[in-house]
Amino acid sequence: MFFTKMAGVAAWVIFVLAVIRLVMGFLLAFGADDPTAAARIYLGSGTTGEAIDQGFRWLGYAIIFGVLSEISKSLRPSGSPE
Repeated sequence: MFFTKMAGVAAWVIFVLAVIRLVMGFLLAFGADDPTAAARIYLGSGTTGEAIDQGFRWLGYAIIFGVLSEISKSLRPSGSPE
């Protein structure tokens, strides 16, 4: 049960960080005077497109972790303690 809860926590943390990365990527892509320089400074990526791609990739990882956590919860015997 410990690993199930940790997978759920990891899924939420990865999800939040991915959304922050996506939002920052889009904000810099459409709001900065020089998006490439801003991406290097604020996001550590070569371009804003790379940061957005990374955000979507990590969003997928969060979904996978969340699904695996839910599967693990459903496979637990009904009489076992939390």
